[in-house]
Amino acid sequence: MSIKIDKSLHPQLQQAIQRYCREEIDTDIGELQAAFMLDFVLREIGPHIYNQAIRDAQNHLAQQVEALPEYCFEVTTSYWHKKK
Repeated sequence: MSIKIDKSLHPQLQQAIQRYCREEIDTDIGELQAAFMLDFVLREIGPHIYNQAIRDAQNHLAQQVEALPEYCFEVTTSYWHKKK
């Protein structure tokens, strides 16, 4: 599965890459170079980030499922305990 982002985001992300290069590593890159960098990040780094996000979501959901009995089940045969 490849990471796909909305094409309308590409110019904004490319500009962010250009700004990062200019401000953080004192290198000016053009739009084409930024587009290549974005493509590389999406293909090479994106899947690692995506997979970690899926693992995090799975762990969170598993914790929520484990907690369900606390919230879903009612105490049974409690009528006579209240009468005391």
